[in-house]
Amino acid sequence: NVTFVPTKIGTQLGQQVIEACASKNLDPCNVGYLYDIKASALDVAMNKSFLAAIKSTPAVKVVAEGEDFFTPANGLKAVQDMLQSHPDLSLIVGSDQGLEGAVQALAATNKTGKILMVGFGASAAGIDGMISGAWYSIVAQAPASECRLGVKALVEAIRTGKVSGTIDPVAALPNHGLVTKANAKEFT
Repeated sequence: NVTFVPTKIGTQLGQQVIEACASKNLDPCNVGYLYDIKASALDVAMNKSFLAAIKSTPAVKVVAEGEDFFTPANGLKAVQDMLQSHPDLSLIVGSDQGLEGAVQALAATNKTGKILMVGFGASAAGIDGMISGAWYSIVAQAPASECRLGVKALVEAIRTGKVSGTIDPVAALPNHGLVTKANAKEFT
C-alpha cells in the first residue's frame, strides 16, 4: 500500500491551523474551510480529523465553508462568498488549487497578508506561495512518488515475491512533508 492517509492530512492541517493562529495571537481565529468535493470520502475523512485536531483549541473556530472542486476558479468564488459573509475571517485552509483562488479573492479585497492560509498538496503554486510568505504552511502530497513507489513495489513482488508493506510517499521529504517558509526551497 503506497498512499497518503486522508485522516493524517486532516490532523496535520488542524495542527498547522492552530500553530498559524497562535503565531498571530488570534483569539478568536475565524477559519474558512475549503472542501474540494464535500461529499467525497477524501474530504469527509480529512474534515473529520481536522475538526478533531482543532477541537481542544477554543480560539480556533470554523465559521465558513466552501467547495472548490480542485480548481482555482471555484476557490475564488468560494472565498469571495466567505469574505462577504465573514469579513472577520482570520485564516483559510484548503488544497493548493482552492488557495490559488483564495489568493485572487484576497488581492481583490485588499486582504493579502491579512488572512493566513494553510494548504495541502505542495504544488508549484503552493511552493511559490510559501517562498513569498503569502502562505503559512502546506502539508505535502507526492502523487508522482506514490505511483513510482507503488509500481516499484509491484515489480519487486512479481520478480522476487518480496512484500514491501506500507510505504509512506512523503516520509523521505524534508520535515516529513510539512512545507514552511524556512524549508520551501527544498521542495521541487
